Amino acid sequence: MYNAGTIAQVAGFMSERNVVPISENVDSEAMGFLIYEVARAFTNAYATLMAPLGLTRPQARVIACVFRYPGITQVDLAEYIGVGRMAMSGLIDRMEAKDLVSRADDPTDKRIRRIFLTKNAKKSLPQMREIADTLYRESLSSINKSDLNTTREVLGVIGANLQNLLGSQRD
Repeated sequence: MYNAGTIAQVAGFMSERNVVPISENVDSEAMGFLIYEVARAFTNAYATLMAPLGLTRPQARVIACVFRYPGITQVDLAEYIGVGRMAMSGLIDRMEAKDLVSRADDPTDKRIRRIFLTKNAKKSLPQMREIADTLYRESLSSINKSDLNTTREVLGVIGANLQNLLGSQRD
């Protein structure tokens, strides 16, 4: 069985000496760093693989989201992507200039802007899928199905625990 420090060393992302503990629970803290480092490595790989398509990571995420939810509102898209409204507005402006998305007024409420993919963006979808499939396949290739299922379950529990923590802090 691996502990958080051993997992980090095996993964090659960090070593025990790189973790400057804040809490007395060093194993838990190392796990937090490991989760962050793996997410960062995944994000960097995704951005690097999408770059030849002329897409930034946020642009690729917008295209994927709008493909899944055509006509999503700009506000909902910002929340889904995890950026502020102003940042989303600028991102959509740049994507409109590249002919990747278009904005349309909502037919029932003119304050609402809906986002749609252009033909240009739709043309890049097969390549984006291929890149995403390669990323997932290669990053998970040496992990057996049982370990992947356990990892999903554990990360789900960690996420739920964090949501509960934040919920209890608001009350």
